[in-house]
Amino acid sequence: MIAIDLRTHITSDGEPPRHVCLRELAGYDELSSGSAIELIDGLLLDRPGVAARPGDAGRLTLAEADRVLAAVYRSLYGDGVECHVSCPNCRSSYEISFTLSDMWDALTETSPEDEQLLAWLGGPDGHGVYRLGVFRFRLPTAEDVADVARLEPEASVAELRARCVLHDDSADGPDSPELEETLDRVMSLVGPMLDTDLGGACPECGAEQVVPFRIDEFLLAALRRESVLLTREVHELARAYRWSRQEILEMPRRERRQHVALLLAASAPDGG
Repeated sequence: MIAIDLRTHITSDGEPPRHVCLRELAGYDELSSGSAIELIDGLLLDRPGVAARPGDAGRLTLAEADRVLAAVYRSLYGDGVECHVSCPNCRSSYEISFTLSDMWDALTETSPEDEQLLAWLGGPDGHGVYRLGVFRFRLPTAEDVADVARLEPEASVAELRARCVLHDDSADGPDSPELEETLDRVMSLVGPMLDTDLGGACPECGAEQVVPFRIDEFLLAALRRESVLLTREVHELARAYRWSRQEILEMPRRERRQHVALLLAASAPDGG
């Protein structure tokens, strides 16, 4: 079981604790073609005091979902990330390497202006609502994003803001560019996401390019790349132990791979 603290580095004395518990991935989870939110939903455990139970993943904020996915990634592959990039200029391939911890530190770094905004911030309360002056707002959830996905990009952003900004008594209207910029910055501070652009330069020709990184897309892509290996693991275990495919795919990933390691060790030549 994995216990994940959903709170960010920015907390207040009155902030209630929020955590979720996940079970270990099994083969069926690794082969699933669903979304990242569906993956989380299938892993959530019903435990006392958790912020989300099976069926509640869509109610997590986008920032909380990213923290859960980062924890899942670390449990499978560790903290390091390698992005394989193809240069659009000379077509050569190279890697951009970093750690999720370093990315998190960079994304959550604050300026003096940020610290001043946070000093004015109140909350969150038990419903996840923050206060900034006369404004009350909450962070967007996966359900919010799914609900506005059918709209055009500009309309979806406006609808998402209307859902999350709960109160406005200021002289400036809600469409004020200054207000929107302030709210967006505060939301990114209290709800940082592992969603950013990575800068890289080709070691062959020096051409620079920007590579988008999203933890949800990267994790699902990593699982898809392993599908061939998983099929081979199922084959070897079924042949050796006469277990059914269903039994093997329902096994926790760690247990399945321990059995595969035993088979490989038994079949290896002496000293191999």
